[in-house]
Amino acid sequence: MLITLCDRKARENETPSQRETRLAKQRESRQRKRANESVEEREARLARDNGRKCAKLAVETDEQREKRLNSYRERRTYLMNLAQNQDTINQNLNSQRDNLQHSHLQHPQQIPGQAHSGTDTHDSTIPIDNLSEFERNLLKKFRNKVDKLKHSLCSTCNESFPSIILAKGEC
Repeated sequence: MLITLCDRKARENETPSQRETRLAKQRESRQRKRANESVEEREARLARDNGRKCAKLAVETDEQREKRLNSYRERRTYLMNLAQNQDTINQNLNSQRDNLQHSHLQHPQQIPGQAHSGTDTHDSTIPIDNLSEFERNLLKKFRNKVDKLKHSLCSTCNESFPSIILAKGEC
């Protein structure tokens, strides 16, 4: 794809939201193009990509090679940690589910909300099987919103705030 001087200037002056929109359109376009390509076109594209990759690796300097390998190692470590964390979460959920089923088998007359009689000092957990469809959707929306929160660090007081926009450097 040939990029003209006007295109380059437009890209330099675009806002972050415009950039995201442009990149999303490019991704969609590439996905449509790849979905419509034949087996021969796919093989030719992969061969071209491999050729470009080999040529790029052949001309890289030692410093570039180290940087590439370090980023590869960091990415691999991140993915391994992510997989381990997911495994740990799954194991915890499975053990909680097993404990809950085991307690239901031992005390079938108790209702899950009435497990603690008297004054409750802590909230009891409700298994997801007992939640209605509306409650599950509400919980899913909440988790998605919480996942989108980002923490900003205030330069004046050095405190971290969730998703806050600092005006004139003051919090």
